[in-house]
Amino acid sequence: MGARMKTQLPKEVEEQLEAIEKDGELLPSEAAVLHETVRYEGIRVLERDGYALLLSALAAGFAMGAGFIAKSVIAMHIEDPNLSFLLSGFGYTLGYVIIILSNQMLFTENTLTAVLPFMSHPSKRTLYRIMRLWVIVLCGNLLGVVAFTLSLIYLPDFSVDVRAHLPALGHHIMENSPYQMLVKGVFAGWLMAALVWMLPNLGDNKIWGIIFITYIIALGEFTHIIAGSSEVLYLVFTGHEHWSHYFYPFAIPTLIGNIFGGTILFGLICHGEIRSDMPNNRF
Repeated sequence: MGARMKTQLPKEVEEQLEAIEKDGELLPSEAAVLHETVRYEGIRVLERDGYALLLSALAAGFAMGAGFIAKSVIAMHIEDPNLSFLLSGFGYTLGYVIIILSNQMLFTENTLTAVLPFMSHPSKRTLYRIMRLWVIVLCGNLLGVVAFTLSLIYLPDFSVDVRAHLPALGHHIMENSPYQMLVKGVFAGWLMAALVWMLPNLGDNKIWGIIFITYIIALGEFTHIIAGSSEVLYLVFTGHEHWSHYFYPFAIPTLIGNIFGGTILFGLICHGEIRSDMPNNRF
């Protein structure tokens, strides 16, 4: 599992980390090793300082705007609509690549990472730490998105042609009904959780795994609470949509879908697999 940094952690947390390190080579399957690798990371993230989490989440929210711009610029330069759709999806992946390879805090990454410690050892303290993490990271991500979106509007960074194309992305998202936002959010949350599960095995090929999974999210037009917020908030801040429309039909259904897909659908199934795989259901 690698060497662990010497930090002051609660005794309960120290014991969990030591158990994972001690038993890492005794696990019965590759899936169990992956489970423990992700759980180890989840415990570490849950114990991070709140201020550090917030700054990292702010950086991630701002970086997500890179995908918004890249997708728009690519789409603007390709006249054929089908080809434009296929290629602009690669622009969408840019924000995720920056965030994940920079180890910044993205909300949908932590829907799985943070809950595995709770599934393995449920406690009020761990549940509190999960809620704390989710609130800090979600708020930080959204504040970063807001900062990036406002910079697009008030700073002369891009040409008139680029600015003219930006609202089209948000309008396309808002064509979805609340139910579609929810269901597409479930798929996005599930795919992001799958990416988290894959990353420890990808080694030097992480970037290709990130691009592949997030490109599928783009092609499927699945809704992601942070990536989609940059596009929808641009509509709100430029007067194309009322502010209430950001929360409903977009944010609330999408957020619920992302959490369900990453935590309930993917997390519980994978944890259940490992639990049944272990002798005496030790997880």
